[in-house]
Amino acid sequence: MRDVHMSHGSDAPVGIFDSGVGGLSVLNEVRQLLPSESLLYLAD
Repeated sequence: MRDVHMSHGSDAPVGIFDSGVGGLSVLNEVRQLLPSESLLYLAD
């Protein structure tokens, strides 16, 4: 396992991976809580 360092002020989107039931409701909640964030939604 390696350490991951995150920089503050990054323009990277918030990633949401949906691998089951309920992912879209989580995505909608995150969109309401963080309206100015870019989101990346992946589903299988």
